[in-house]
Amino acid sequence: MDRKNLRNLPIRASSNMWSRSLILVSSLMLGACTELFVKSDDSSEPTQVANTNQAAPAAKASSSTLNTAAKNATPSWVLSPPSDARYLYGVGSVIQSEDLVADIKGARQQANADMANQLRVTVSQSNVQSTQVSQNTSQSEQVLKSFSSTTRMDTESLVLEQSETVENVATGKYVYVLQRLDRAKITARLRREITELDSQLEAIALEAKTQGNLVEQWQSILPALPILSERAQKLDLLQLYSTSANLASAKSETIKGLEKQLSSLLTQLSIQVSSQSARSQSLIKVLRSELTDKGLTPSSKASSPLRINLHISTNKQVKEGRTYQFVNLNASLDEVTHDSSKMLASWSLTGRGISATPEQATQSAYKKAAKSLADEVFTYLTQGNLANAQ
Repeated sequence: MDRKNLRNLPIRASSNMWSRSLILVSSLMLGACTELFVKSDDSSEPTQVANTNQAAPAAKASSSTLNTAAKNATPSWVLSPPSDARYLYGVGSVIQSEDLVADIKGARQQANADMANQLRVTVSQSNVQSTQVSQNTSQSEQVLKSFSSTTRMDTESLVLEQSETVENVATGKYVYVLQRLDRAKITARLRREITELDSQLEAIALEAKTQGNLVEQWQSILPALPILSERAQKLDLLQLYSTSANLASAKSETIKGLEKQLSSLLTQLSIQVSSQSARSQSLIKVLRSELTDKGLTPSSKASSPLRINLHISTNKQVKEGRTYQFVNLNASLDEVTHDSSKMLASWSLTGRGISATPEQATQSAYKKAAKSLADEVFTYLTQGNLANAQ
């Protein structure tokens, strides 16, 4: 290689000492298992040149090297990343600068984000499907979906923990990094975690009360709710990552019985919705629907053990042909017995609707107020507060 071609390489050095120093510093920053090979003007060490016509090498990722390629020669895996059953691949790239260590770090972050993005799309589709409630879905499943809706696991953290570098390439203009994610490692970890959660659920089932006061029964089984929710999330991820048709994660009969008890208690802990406010029936209807969507049981029976009391006030404004409707709710949740009642919690909430049509503005305001109240009641009942009020 003549001097003219050497000047086109992405890194230049004036001596072997400079080159070896750069290798040492870069290796420390990239990790003990990452090697950085460069060729200086008068170095006798060989340059490892990227083969841009082949897919990523099968070599162990921890021994990946920085490869150099002809200027603007894009590796084939940038446009066509490898694909196999065990690994998920991601590609990252940055404009090459004088700081190759920073360039590689930036490209690696881009590759990890690429893999997380691929998973996020799949997880999002799975979440949408899992939140669709059918007529055959039990109340316990509906409650678990509601409980899990704000606690979905972050796939990006798994990617960052388990990803590894396959190859780095510097072309003089760009730095490319190929990362991969070992599905087998993640699925093994998830199976272990699901087994641990099952052990906790088995212990709760043995201590759960199955007779007597409904509130006491609910309190005894409530610790299972976050564990069941976490189990469902981990199972979703296991199904996502696993390439095996047999996930080996079936629930035991004891855990199935625990879920059945949860569903039964939710039915028995029905909630009567009551209001003395005029024209409140439309809002009560919406509130019942919101409670049902969360797996709770609204009821019109006065014998229900729980009751929501509503006090409703409304006001509206019309500006430039648009109606601004406001609904103010003062609500309380009471525990009701055959001869008395006790307030457990209370809330003040507001719903607002805006529309050119007054009826639509009112309906929108009712919907927002009812949803906010249903969220508050659900959170209260699933955080252990019900028994704490006894």
